[in-house]
Amino acid sequence: MSPSSVSDRPTVFVYEHITAGGCGGAPPSSLLAEGGAMRRALLDDLRRGDRFRRAHTIDGLDRSTHRAAAALDESFVCSHSVRDDSERIATIQRLAASTGGAIVIAPESDGALWNVAAAVVHAGGRLWSPSPEVIAAASDKCRMHKLLSDANVPTPAGQLTKRVEPQTTVPAVLKPRDGAGSQGIQLLRRPATEAYNLPREQWLEEFVPGAPASVAVLAGGHQLRALPACHQRLGPDFEYLGGATITDRAQAARAEELAVRAIAALPHPVGFLGVDLVLGDTDDGTGDVVIEVNPRLTTSYVGLRELARTNLATAMIDIAEGGTPALSFGEQAVEFQPDGACRLRSI
Repeated sequence: MSPSSVSDRPTVFVYEHITAGGCGGAPPSSLLAEGGAMRRALLDDLRRGDRFRRAHTIDGLDRSTHRAAAALDESFVCSHSVRDDSERIATIQRLAASTGGAIVIAPESDGALWNVAAAVVHAGGRLWSPSPEVIAAASDKCRMHKLLSDANVPTPAGQLTKRVEPQTTVPAVLKPRDGAGSQGIQLLRRPATEAYNLPREQWLEEFVPGAPASVAVLAGGHQLRALPACHQRLGPDFEYLGGATITDRAQAARAEELAVRAIAALPHPVGFLGVDLVLGDTDDGTGDVVIEVNPRLTTSYVGLRELARTNLATAMIDIAEGGTPALSFGEQAVEFQPDGACRLRSI
């Protein structure tokens, strides 16, 4: 669906929370790198797609976030600078109401992603990314665990807790109930010598050994389209170090099928969603589990777009609107870093 002339094309609102100054003047460097990389990649694809006349973005005034948010093409990207939270929300609502649609990228923590998506909806805007209802379900580790369990999707056992006891089975993973990425995650390697209280209620999850992986799914209408599965590279404290597409086709198929089942457990998903998994070492997939669902664009986008023969941004919006775009990918593998650096290699 391509308008006949540039003047007839709608505009799109792309909101990336970190580069918009949503985490204040000193965001974690890892989140700033990933947020800037996703923003640049998405804007570049939207520009190349020839579907939109202009993309509107929000930039924070902090110098480091502004550098990360630098526009690729000022004739296509119109940036709106904001000074504080109240000005940012007002700008979000103004742009949401005046553009053809919005794509929201933000951390789930502290309700940031939900708040922006809800502001778009409240202003009468259209979302081409997950709805507040999907965000609320996927962002809550406890609620998502129940949705997956009820849908018979394998996921680690877990519980909400405000206290760690000496009898807690280890290794175990302690994470914020609404966390994003690796922020605030702890691996409990040894039993506690004595019980201790946590500053707030957290999700305590069994540790599942295996290969960390991720799968992005495009959703809309009655479609769930899995993109090529990726390995995840994680540090000792689960810090995200990048990824690469899975070249073992049987293993990739297992991951993609499980990711689609996970997204199907959500209420009316739309847009780009990421599924984090752990793949076991059995060929039949009996050790594979879903760790969590990210109801937003994820860093894997920067690598998958390099492999795609079709424009991923356009495909995401087409599927969100109920269309059925052709999706195809090259036969190479791609390795990608959190800052957006990518390298294609032959298989």
